[in-house]
Amino acid sequence: MTKRQTLDLLERKLDIVLEYLQLIFEKVKSMSAELDRVKASVTALTTVITSAETLLGQLAELVRANATNPVELNKIADELDARKGELAAAVAANTPTAPPVP
Repeated sequence: MTKRQTLDLLERKLDIVLEYLQLIFEKVKSMSAELDRVKASVTALTTVITSAETLLGQLAELVRANATNPVELNKIADELDARKGELAAAVAANTPTAPPVP
């Protein structure tokens, strides 16, 4: 094999390596975007969870504070009935769908 043939062979192999590096780079960019999307979803879910925890804590306090007052307990129950749809919608809206099976 001549020196020129060896250089040509090395150049072709280097081109192949560069193509693979470009593919890897594209995959990394794609994975980075997917990771950003997952982070945003986790942040949104954390906000919803924190809100639900706060709501439930406040509810428990209201029930304890009004345990001997049936009229006030009924008002609390009525408000819960009126707003349970909002909570269900918020949970549904912020619950991610199952990822597609590869």
